[in-house]
Amino acid sequence: MRRLADNYGWFLIADEVMTGVGRTGKWFAIEHWGIDVELMPLGKGLCGGIFP
Repeated sequence: MRRLADNYGWFLIADEVMTGVGRTGKWFAIEHWGIDVELMPLGKGLCGGIFP
């Protein structure tokens, strides 16, 4: 995907909402592959599943 994004001028987005903040052994899951991305959305559920 990185090569395609570079070739066509696309933004590479890594969605880290579910895998971020150390859940995979590194701070972000994308770090396992050493890929640089332009946008990385992050989120953290603060309500513990109480609210939809």
